[in-house]
Amino acid sequence: MLRQRLPLDLDADGEHAGSTRAVLDATFMAHGVSLGATVYARTRQHRAPWSSQRLDAIGHHTQLGYVIAGRVEPVLRYAVVQPIGVTATHELAGGLAVYLRGHAIKWQTSVSARLGGRGARSTAAVTLTSQLGVAF
Repeated sequence: MLRQRLPLDLDADGEHAGSTRAVLDATFMAHGVSLGATVYARTRQHRAPWSSQRLDAIGHHTQLGYVIAGRVEPVLRYAVVQPIGVTATHELAGGLAVYLRGHAIKWQTSVSARLGGRGARSTAAVTLTSQLGVAF
């Protein structure tokens, strides 16, 4: 499956802070294996008019998972975001999803390590996330 999105902020408020984001993602799923990848780019308005945009950041992420016994899915994910003129941010995450009642109920827990950040300073952070999704 291949999808694209192009969200626009058309600077309707006149603050000259408009932006454009382009996103292209692809997903492959077969025999319990899932592989997803996304690339994205963002522009920002630097003066009037709205069409006066400059490239602001680029990035991508890739995620690999494998469903075991139709119920448990360990996943690994790598992402990088490179703002123009600023230190890149890298993230490595591992997680586990548990499916209840098919895909109607999904409980997902992950831990991620992020390195990088704004300006000359690099920052590191570890995040634990847990979420429950219910589909009707």
